[in-house]
Amino acid sequence: MTAVQWLESLYYPNYIPKEIIEQAKEMEKQKKEDFAIGFAEWIDEIKTLDNGVYYLNSYEELLEIYKKEKGL
Repeated sequence: MTAVQWLESLYYPNYIPKEIIEQAKEMEKQKKEDFAIGFAEWIDEIKTLDNGVYYLNSYEELLEIYKKEKGL
């Protein structure tokens, strides 16, 4: 559930101040950006380790491995 969805589940959507909705959207955007940066850094770390274990995987598979390692 996103922050906006959570807010809408608590209140009627028409009664939530626009500033609160915009703040929730910004938080969601920041969370996505942080996730993307973390994934990119993790990929870079794998390349740096040069262990070869993940080189045969597609990015989709690597994303699933990353999510499992991070408990997401």
